[in-house]
Amino acid sequence: MINEAMFRGRSRRLAVGAITVVIVLLVSMWSTWSRGNTSEVLDLKEDGLDFINKEMHAASKPSPHPSRNKEDLYRTMNTKQQFCRIDSTPKIKPSLPRIKPFDWVYGSDITSRLNSTFEIINKKSAYEVCDRIQVRITARNGRNEQKRFGGDYFRSRIVTNDHKGHTWSSMSDGEVDDHGDGTYTATFTLKWPGEVVIRIYLVHPSEAVSVLQKQSQSQLARYSYKGIFCSNHGPVVQEERECNVFMSPQTKHVCKFTDRRTRLSWYCHHPTRAGLNCSHWCRFRSDSRSAITYMMTTLPEKEKALFQTSIMNNRNLLHSKDYTVQAKPDIHQRMDFLPPCKPGIHGNSFAHSGYYADDEWVSSYCNILRFSSSFPATLDCLRKKTLFFLGDSTVKQLFDYFMKRLEGNVEIFHGNTFSAGKSAPILAVDEKHRINLIFRSHGYPIGDDAVYDIQSIQYLANTLDDMKVGDKSVVIVSIWRYFTPHSESLYEERIRTIVEAVKRLHTRSPKTLVIFNSANTGNMDTLESVVYNSDWYARNLDEILRRELSGYDRIGFLDSWEMTNAQLFPHRTHPVGMHVQNLADHLLSFICPSSQLK
Repeated sequence: MINEAMFRGRSRRLAVGAITVVIVLLVSMWSTWSRGNTSEVLDLKEDGLDFINKEMHAASKPSPHPSRNKEDLYRTMNTKQQFCRIDSTPKIKPSLPRIKPFDWVYGSDITSRLNSTFEIINKKSAYEVCDRIQVRITARNGRNEQKRFGGDYFRSRIVTNDHKGHTWSSMSDGEVDDHGDGTYTATFTLKWPGEVVIRIYLVHPSEAVSVLQKQSQSQLARYSYKGIFCSNHGPVVQEERECNVFMSPQTKHVCKFTDRRTRLSWYCHHPTRAGLNCSHWCRFRSDSRSAITYMMTTLPEKEKALFQTSIMNNRNLLHSKDYTVQAKPDIHQRMDFLPPCKPGIHGNSFAHSGYYADDEWVSSYCNILRFSSSFPATLDCLRKKTLFFLGDSTVKQLFDYFMKRLEGNVEIFHGNTFSAGKSAPILAVDEKHRINLIFRSHGYPIGDDAVYDIQSIQYLANTLDDMKVGDKSVVIVSIWRYFTPHSESLYEERIRTIVEAVKRLHTRSPKTLVIFNSANTGNMDTLESVVYNSDWYARNLDEILRRELSGYDRIGFLDSWEMTNAQLFPHRTHPVGMHVQNLADHLLSFICPSSQLK
């Protein structure tokens, strides 16, 4: 336990002096990790956030908003639209097809974006909003021959740009169906009136997918991580060794670090310098430079050339002679409102997707309130609440949004002065409104190239087990980004440990709101981004996440995959444009749904 004398001498305001000590103690408790085969980090037992809230309340009681009542604020944020009726029976998205590994000889064997085509099936002379259309995609190779097998990765979208500068966009209803014979079907629900343009993109030809699939099923390391071993007894001795989630059984002299509770393991080569052993592991970092060098030296030239065709840009758009339909307004199939966002409403149904109307995301399943248009409503929703943002840098992006939204009201405390990367623990406190924002990364692997003290790293299942939560706690989980260079089985195992921990959390605190965020599309503008972070990997991880969550209806779900597939901004691992703002509005709509105001 850190001695409180460490904090003496800090010139802080008297009203928050005691609070600072508690906060730093809290963060330090998150960083107490016994080396070897244990992992004990987070301990919010007796004097956790409840104590901080009491101190804040005594120092500064919040005052109500002076001018407008809560119902007025929420009513003005409600988007006045009508919505297509959907099948209320949840349907699990079908598993993505797997193809048998195969070889190709000539460049003309590869699926050609220029020769592949699409057409509207049984096109009608007139359509109405809420009608569905189906599009048949035919994959052809460089010789303009129809492909006789599936596996191509197509992305589909519908878009409208009217003469007034307004835009609408949506992805297909679920993923493109692969029939395994070189033909594919994309299904769209028409959600707005006007001229609707169909866009089909070839993300990866099946030949590239075959290589990606082989890599995703392999246990061999495709990314590089380093473990730093250090001894401060006597002369300082340090050594950096290779680490990873898996090492070949033929590898000799390996340090195996197994978490005592989750039984998850991490491996490092044993240090070779005298005076160092496995117990001297002190720091961790990823090594993207070595990973890229390894890829460039081991990836066959044939496959490099193949992946060059997969670098995402507008040239991947397929052509069609007939790619538009006219949708007329129709009120007979529409509803005037959507139900409030609540646990159990998540993206396992593929009835039809949501869509963007200009910069606003419109869900097909629940009513998203526009908190971003009202700062007082945001404060009112977050007041007296503690939000835990757990996972990778994509949930950190959401955490940063709220930090900026509350700018000027929060004090920030970092959990470890040595760990300065995107995944370092952070606690932010708004004393006036009694709001606590906490970010904590997931455990190994972490791939942001920063150096971390291993005491600051913990598996999410243990974090969830150790948290003290209550009715005013909200937990947001997003974990996928650093798993794309690894086997799907590793991700599946990790998600299962987290879901089981969420169930245990709900046993302790049934009213704690837990929300998962899905994977999102990313940039594939370089060879290494395609090989390590392809959207094909992310799509598979997203499928695993949805499958593991499908049997548990006590969670909320933010569908970033659907949102980023529909957006008109460039695809980025950390999405640009209005994505994060819409994600925050959706999150707050779970925390403060309109039904609570009635």
